[in-house]
Amino acid sequence: MVETKHFLNGTRLVSEQIPHVRSVSIGLWIDAGSRQEREEENGMAHFIEHMLFKGTSGRSAADIAGYFDRIGGEMEAFTAKDTTCLQATVLDEHAEQTAGVFADMFFHSRFDPEDVEKERNVILEEISMVEDTPDDIIHDMLWKASYGSHPLARPILGTKPVLNEVTRERLLDFFHTHYTPERVVISVAGNVSRELLACIERLFAGWGHGRRAESRKENAVFVPGKEVKNRETEQAHLCLGFPGVSRFHDQYFAEVLWNNLLGGSMSSRLFQEVREDRGLAYSIFSSFEAFEHTGFHTIYSAAAPERVEELLGTIEGLFERLSAGNIKEVEIENHRSQLKSAFVLGLESSAARMARNARNEMLFGRHPGIDETLDRLESVQLGHVEERGRAMMQTPPSASLIQPDGRLPGLLKKNSSNFSVSSGE
Repeated sequence: MVETKHFLNGTRLVSEQIPHVRSVSIGLWIDAGSRQEREEENGMAHFIEHMLFKGTSGRSAADIAGYFDRIGGEMEAFTAKDTTCLQATVLDEHAEQTAGVFADMFFHSRFDPEDVEKERNVILEEISMVEDTPDDIIHDMLWKASYGSHPLARPILGTKPVLNEVTRERLLDFFHTHYTPERVVISVAGNVSRELLACIERLFAGWGHGRRAESRKENAVFVPGKEVKNRETEQAHLCLGFPGVSRFHDQYFAEVLWNNLLGGSMSSRLFQEVREDRGLAYSIFSSFEAFEHTGFHTIYSAAAPERVEELLGTIEGLFERLSAGNIKEVEIENHRSQLKSAFVLGLESSAARMARNARNEMLFGRHPGIDETLDRLESVQLGHVEERGRAMMQTPPSASLIQPDGRLPGLLKKNSSNFSVSSGE
């Protein structure tokens, strides 16, 4: 059973007791990510995530790293479009001390000017690493091609020109503006004790109100464009983007099932046709990401440059057949079964439960049970999937392409006025 406690300052504590485990997963989730940034702030949320590990008034960066190594805990952090998260999975005997370390990192990080400079260089190297990895940068290019000047279009890591201008004062101003009590959810799952819950309340319930800024989660309008980079790569890397439904849409689960059928598994249409039947690519998949106001579909593949035209033609031909209604009922049942199994098996860890509960609290303010989610999947019919598929396939896609020979495939030359072509710099 998931329980939620609302502190007077607006911070929420979500807990779930899981019998017969010794682990406890603790997550400090903030309803602020790159989507909250203005153009001149791009990358600040991710920069702050890094700075939280650089030492506090009572702990050095080495102390923080050493603590988690010493207790054998699994610790990580990430910044996303909508959220920032610190999370750890530890033995139950270390849970209260871990909560204390998280609180120290969140409330007392020093943001030392020397550390800001060091971490700026680390992040600039991280950006360079992404830029040197075609199957990473291709996705950033696709967001830009799909959403233009909207914050969703900007890279989570930020850009080098903006990051070079970031100061300690600007980081702290962004932190105090957006990382306020009402935007924080602390989620714990596993062998959760009453002592741990009382400890977290002592640490976080007395935190005062900050200068809460506007949400900046206005609806993003999908406007299909194209981004192309010419690079000396062995393969051409291709992404296609399509708008999707939001997490609140009544056909969200039909969209999830449609994505799995299209390219979310080895038995999907894209995988079977592009890889298994034609041998066009090693990697081919689709993904679907849903936000509060919108959703986004991606198709990714990489192939020999001389075969990109064939790859695009194969995808287009598949779309034509799917639009004509050749999805079979047995496919729906198979993909439904796969999704249900993946959902249930994925909840057999305290970390997965902790993350699910945090996201549900931040999005819905309630906690759908496992059976409710399975029932929603079960209620999806063939007609629902066909409807969501047609809605996607009838929309002109955005596209991003990295290729070495400077040639644009004929199928991407449609609406060529939307092209943005650059060199590999």
